[in-house]
Amino acid sequence: MGGNFFEALTKLKHAWDIWRSIPLLVTSQDYADKARNLVEGSFHEIRGHLRIVDFKEIKGLYETWKKMDETETRIIQQIC
Repeated sequence: MGGNFFEALTKLKHAWDIWRSIPLLVTSQDYADKARNLVEGSFHEIRGHLRIVDFKEIKGLYETWKKMDETETRIIQQIC
């Protein structure tokens, strides 16, 4: 968690301009509201494409994937 918030949005906008990639901003709930306000103004070109995700969701996803990987490894080791 850190870095320049405006710079992050600028980089996402640049990636959208060049590659039409899906801009994904991982942030906290506090900054999500700030991002939505900036997307309405300075970054309006990516408004319909930007995905704002709370870092807690990403952390939960990572933990789930980690558990799945551990379970899969354990099952495979039992089979072999």
